[in-house]
Amino acid sequence: MSKMDYNTLRFAWTDLETTGFDKELGGVLEIATIVTDRFFKELGRFRTAVYPGEEALCVMPEIVVKMHTENGLLDDVTDHGTPTTQEADKLWAEFLRSHHGGNPKNIMMAGNSIARVDIPFTETHLPLSDAEMHYRYLDVTSFRIAAGIWFGEDSNFVKKKSHRAFDDVEECIAEFEHVAHEFFVPAPRG
Repeated sequence: MSKMDYNTLRFAWTDLETTGFDKELGGVLEIATIVTDRFFKELGRFRTAVYPGEEALCVMPEIVVKMHTENGLLDDVTDHGTPTTQEADKLWAEFLRSHHGGNPKNIMMAGNSIARVDIPFTETHLPLSDAEMHYRYLDVTSFRIAAGIWFGEDSNFVKKKSHRAFDDVEECIAEFEHVAHEFFVPAPRG
């Protein structure tokens, strides 16, 4: 296996809003990604609502229906012209491809608790996009937990938790910057 080139590495800061936690019965409702370089410089944005099909919409737990009704996502999803899961997968894969320079090993998914929801849903429902990213990932929640173990709970960063994908992605980047600047000294150099 070749050594990772951290100088060219890109992060695909990603959040998926889904119909719940069951990747087999459920589906993706929204995809948002902000690609940055390793210094958090934004290189591009992608967002789409996704129509997952009636079967996936019908198995949503009531708490998820309430949350995505209140934040307006279900209105976006049921709007005519919303891409299907397969169409959204093609669009997202094209976006990711445009940012990795022809080498999927140059772009890595990053986000909060992505191993539990985002990666499994991407593998199951968005295989074209999954193939455009490195198998490794950066999970901000793990850094936050590690910092808490070593330095104590950090209450200086409070999340809004809107459960809309772009809001969550922007918040995740800000959270990682906060954790990195508070606990990793010195800061990386360009």
